[in-house]
Amino acid sequence: RLSAMGISKISLTTNGFALARLAKPLSAAGLSAVNVSLDALDETIFRVMGGRSPAAVFAGIDAAKAAGLETKINTTLVGEVNDSQILPLLGWAKGKHVTIRFLELMAMGHLHAERSARLVAAEDILSVIATAFEFCALPRAPHATAHYYELDGGYRFGIIGNTSLPFCSDCDRLR
Repeated sequence: RLSAMGISKISLTTNGFALARLAKPLSAAGLSAVNVSLDALDETIFRVMGGRSPAAVFAGIDAAKAAGLETKINTTLVGEVNDSQILPLLGWAKGKHVTIRFLELMAMGHLHAERSARLVAAEDILSVIATAFEFCALPRAPHATAHYYELDGGYRFGIIGNTSLPFCSDCDRLR
């Protein structure tokens, strides 16, 4: 119904658990893009972060790509929990030709008190990536939530830094 109303881009954020089964029908219904939450490749860390089945999420990502959906990975980083996954996830996403965006932990709910101790800021993320890759910053597009960077070879990754790289003042997203 939304695509019939003339909305040109409809995107869904999902944990990816049922995406392998639903990617094709969602695409046929007018969905154009999907953001899949994937906080770790390591199964133990994945489960600590609240995931159910990493294999199901991996299958969902493959199915989304096969269904023609623009597919991005969202990784929320939590210090001393999954921050060791930055380079493995970046390498994995690069190999899959899927854009990954690293998200700073938002101050909300029970995480608010812990946030300052658990925050992995954009500067920290970039410092880790710089140990293995050369990259350059790209200009931020108007209304974009992410700041993008490009590795040698053209692969792009992003950082959604709601604290250190705020974007709310010009956001035009309907959520």
